[in-house]
Amino acid sequence: MRKLIYVVMLAVAVAVTGCGNDAEKEKNAATVFAKGYYERLIEGNYDGYVDALNYPDSLPPTYRRQLVQNARMFAEKQKKLNGGWVAVKISGCRLDSLLPTAEVILQMCYADSTCENVVVPMIERDGRWYIR
Repeated sequence: MRKLIYVVMLAVAVAVTGCGNDAEKEKNAATVFAKGYYERLIEGNYDGYVDALNYPDSLPPTYRRQLVQNARMFAEKQKKLNGGWVAVKISGCRLDSLLPTAEVILQMCYADSTCENVVVPMIERDGRWYIR
């Protein structure tokens, strides 16, 4: 009887550990995508940044151009603040247990060594994370 209890406890422990690994994989995926999207802004890849937004695949061309222009203006404004962004670091991530969403916390580092934390809401669609 004791052996059966130990086997059941071991099975539960393995199941719980297995679930934790999936959650960690999802956290890692969400943070890597979010960091990559903001690195695109630093590099000046505004089209790539707009591709990261959770919009339907068929945006009207004029609206897409406006989104790219907004990303460009935002990045240029950041370049004027504290010398501009020079690095993006991952500070944390909170996954929603019921929905395929996450809040990724990024630390945006400026040239003058100041940093600010930014919360990036993310949503997973078709195996890829997008900015909400």
